[in-house]
Amino acid sequence: MSSTRAFSLNKQLFNANLYKRVRDVWFADLPAGAKAPNQATVFRWFGRATEEEKDLFDGVCRSHFHDALASIGPQKYTLPPPKTNYSAEQSEALSIAAPFLSELEQKPDQDEGTASNTALSLVLLLDQIPRNIFREDQGAIYSHYDRIARALINVIVSREPRLDLHPQFRAAPVYRNWFYMPLMHSEYLEDHEKYEKLIAELRSEIEEAGDQETLWFLDKSMEAETSHLNILKRFGRYPHRNDHLGRETTREEREFMESGGDSFGVKPKPKA
Repeated sequence: MSSTRAFSLNKQLFNANLYKRVRDVWFADLPAGAKAPNQATVFRWFGRATEEEKDLFDGVCRSHFHDALASIGPQKYTLPPPKTNYSAEQSEALSIAAPFLSELEQKPDQDEGTASNTALSLVLLLDQIPRNIFREDQGAIYSHYDRIARALINVIVSREPRLDLHPQFRAAPVYRNWFYMPLMHSEYLEDHEKYEKLIAELRSEIEEAGDQETLWFLDKSMEAETSHLNILKRFGRYPHRNDHLGRETTREEREFMESGGDSFGVKPKPKA
């Protein structure tokens, strides 16, 4: 197996135009200077839109980003086998994230703001966009794209300068929170501890600035985190992912799902 560090992104796909397009699509309808989302973005992001609106947005994501994601899919960008513990997973983060970190290196004609924008675009592309493109069969999301997204953000928050803390994002939860979403999607409790710490830091900064109007968005984010974490503490994993990952579902997990346990909008895998 070739080294993940030796993999190179297709520059015809991964370039400034792609990164701007990711932000334009994901933050469409968001007013300039916004710190919290408006109703239109909340509905689009968190599954409150109509089925027709969801399908339309999925189609937009598919038309713009499918080729880029396919070029780094499981058959193109081979990751090391999944690890069974957090420390082993973390030890490979730098290697897994390497092709994407090269996109964040400041070029002579770029500044830190450009790198921060690119970082946000990459996290969204890896963590969110696959969920809009691969709704029917999400195995590749959990076993591949999520792993890359986690590796990338774990490296980003461990380096100085912190790209998630650039002034254009630092006081704007509507942008900054998306950097951290891969941690919420993780099945490692350690990632959730990190997520809660990062959101607590963000909340403290917002409170210190006296910007009470944006706190509701952080409260909603923490409600979602609590829902994820409660399931993870109970089962050690997300039961709704089992079919997509070929995992055996326990009786307790099956009872949980059949009684209306949260699947976070993920539909059961279609039967063959």
